[in-house]
Amino acid sequence: MEQKQPDINVIQSVNLADLRAARQASKRGLFANIRWLLLSTEGRLNRIGYWLSGIFIQAPVVYVFMRRLMTLGETQGVAALTTLLCMCVILGPVLAAAQVKRLHDLSLRGWWALLPVIILIAGMGMKSLLLYGLCGFCLLLLGFVAGDKRANDHGAPYSGLFP
Repeated sequence: MEQKQPDINVIQSVNLADLRAARQASKRGLFANIRWLLLSTEGRLNRIGYWLSGIFIQAPVVYVFMRRLMTLGETQGVAALTTLLCMCVILGPVLAAAQVKRLHDLSLRGWWALLPVIILIAGMGMKSLLLYGLCGFCLLLLGFVAGDKRANDHGAPYSGLFP
C-alpha cells in the first residue's frame, strides 16, 4: 500500500491564509473589529465569537426590553408593540450577522439563517411548542457544532475572537 503524501500547496495556502487573516485583524482597530462582529456578514465566526456576541451583546438588550415590557403591563398595548418593534430593529441585524458568519464557518450558505425565521412565522398561528423548540434547536446547533477546519470560500479558520 502506498501512502498518499499531503499536498504541500494546500498546506502552504492554509498557512498563508491564516497569516493574512491575522495581519488584517491587527491592522483593524478595536472599533472596526467590534463593528465587524456586530454588523458584517463577511467572513467566518467561530463558536467562541458566536457565544460571546450572544451573551455580551444580545442578552443585555433582550433583558432591557423584556424589563420594559413587564413594566408596561397589558393596558398599554401600543407601547408594548413599539418596544418589541424597537427590539427587532436593534437585534435583527446583529443576530443575522452572527448567524450568517457562523454558517459560513460551517461551510454553509448564509441563507440558511432564514430557517428559524420561517419556523417562527409558521408557528405563529399554531402556537406549537414543537416548532418553537425546533427554532431554538437550530440556533443552539450553531453554537455547538465545530466549524470546518479547512479554509473555505469565506476564509481560513481562526482561533481568537476576531479573524
